[in-house]
Amino acid sequence: MDGRRRKRWTREKIIAAFDRWHATHLRAPSAREWYTAGRDHPSSWTVWNTFGTWNAAVTAAGLRARQRGEARVRPPRRRCAQTGRFVAGDPDTSASSH
Repeated sequence: MDGRRRKRWTREKIIAAFDRWHATHLRAPSAREWYTAGRDHPSSWTVWNTFGTWNAAVTAAGLRARQRGEARVRPPRRRCAQTGRFVAGDPDTSASSH
């Protein structure tokens, strides 16, 4: 072994990792996003191995699983008139904040 300790990912710890993702992104992660998101959560393989399917893990975390073929809903984006940067939100509701 190379000196690194492997973390044991229980069902509860995986669900907690999904909760942390949801707190940040306000939606369930896709398997692809999870795979590329970093090292502070279990691998996609660990999630599948523990729960049987990705959607089973999402559902166990109390989140809504996206169905096969269902488009991912992205928050609306627009350019800020002052900075030209993309900002999230509907121009009618967020215009006062920029």
